[in-house]
Amino acid sequence: MIKEKILNYIRCAVDQEQSSYRMALSVSVGIFIAFSPYLFFHTIMIFLLSWLLGLNFMITFTVTYALNNPWTMIFVYAADYVVGDFLLNLAGFCPMMLNPHWIECINVPLRHHTGLDGIAFWSFMIGGNLLGLLLGVMLYPVVKSIYGRMVPVESKLV
Repeated sequence: MIKEKILNYIRCAVDQEQSSYRMALSVSVGIFIAFSPYLFFHTIMIFLLSWLLGLNFMITFTVTYALNNPWTMIFVYAADYVVGDFLLNLAGFCPMMLNPHWIECINVPLRHHTGLDGIAFWSFMIGGNLLGLLLGVMLYPVVKSIYGRMVPVESKLV
């Protein structure tokens, strides 16, 4: 019953959007926010970017939290980290050597309890921003094309 109400609300939000440009941009920004490494700021980013760019708030919110929620966030942030680590190593940098001093407060207990070498702050930051930007830019024309075919012809004339 709750699932049906949520799906119905999302359908209504999608049906009310008549611009394929605005729909595609809302989805792309939602994807960027979902992959962004700024923990605890996603909702603020949704409100701010929806207002500044004139996006469909409900679509941006739904896409962001459909991709990044408690069940998927470990995979999203792992992908962010792997991409950033790969790019930094490819560029010839040692990600662990670029860490700010305060990250040691996280790495020492992590090393002690898990045996991992630690995390590289810049791998996470660079990977999250670039992966979100890349996926958002790649999916923009796809969403615009698909949604452009779904919008009735009389809506396109307005």
